[in-house]
Amino acid sequence: MTVVCKHCGSMDTARVPRSGLWDFVKYVADRFPYRCRSCSFRFYSTTRTIKKGPPPVHKATIEVRAATERELTAMLLALSKAVEAAVEQKSKVPQ
Repeated sequence: MTVVCKHCGSMDTARVPRSGLWDFVKYVADRFPYRCRSCSFRFYSTTRTIKKGPPPVHKATIEVRAATERELTAMLLALSKAVEAAVEQKSKVPQ
């Protein structure tokens, strides 16, 4: 079972070390500390191990500026081709 963040719903979570009395009390009650890698929210779950789920979704924001519309179109076309090539290359790599 994949541990899902109770704050943002991301499956990109990781077990974190116990620290302090409260974590020990939770440990005795079969609750284990996790931290979401997406939103950094710390929470407890009864699941001890994380089985591999779908890979986390990586988001990026890109700001593109150009002097003319023609330059902008050329940049966006080049960016689109680069992304397609990267996706194609990644799909060819055996996992």
